[in-house]
Amino acid sequence: MWTRYYWSTRIATRDDAQLGKLIFIADLTENGVYRPPSGRPEALNGSWWMVTITDLSDMYKLQVTAGGEYHVALGAMRVTR
Repeated sequence: MWTRYYWSTRIATRDDAQLGKLIFIADLTENGVYRPPSGRPEALNGSWWMVTITDLSDMYKLQVTAGGEYHVALGAMRVTR
């Protein structure tokens, strides 16, 4: 699909995990947690969505909660450059 809009992103770091931060996530889950793409083909051919971080209480597991209900691995998050 072609689009008029796009974002230049990078993989998020621990410092990027902040309440209210807009993140981009691939629509890929494993055991109920959103995970990063396994490689370039999966990243380019899959669906992505954006949501804000709403809870940081699981950072000890290197996860955040986004949108109030979605558990996201820190390595799965992308943020704008």
